[in-house]
Amino acid sequence: MRVFAADLPEGALDDVVEDVTDAAGKVEPFGLRLAGAGEFGGRTLWIGVGGETVPLERLLAAPLLGETPRERRRAHLTVARVSARAPQAHRRRGTRRERSADPVAALLAGTVHALSIYGGPAWEAREIEIVASHLGQGRSGGPLHEVLARVPIGSGA
Repeated sequence: MRVFAADLPEGALDDVVEDVTDAAGKVEPFGLRLAGAGEFGGRTLWIGVGGETVPLERLLAAPLLGETPRERRRAHLTVARVSARAPQAHRRRGTRRERSADPVAALLAGTVHALSIYGGPAWEAREIEIVASHLGQGRSGGPLHEVLARVPIGSGA
């Protein structure tokens, strides 16, 4: 399981690790699986997380860096992003008609529909990785993910 640490202030990693360790110690390892799909902003395809989601929701709601508990966030695995170079819907010249059908949106919607019934194999979540995402520094200009810390789940893990 991964937690992406959004723009941590300098020197805050130790505090985040402490907060995550505290939250992870309050639940025991639990079973998860990939299930369902959706999209963000018409550009990002994700697969959802199913299984024993109650302990996962507790972890997602845990405050980090002294903040108040966060509203529910959707646990997901991002599997694709539409490139900025992808074909765009074009406006018809000389008319005020709506844009023509967007081929990328249609493809994304079809993929979400096809994956909406997906249920992947189960695994047991035993640790949390705290990850930094360095945009533009990875392969082909994508993000580079760096594991900053690993925290075991459960008191006896």
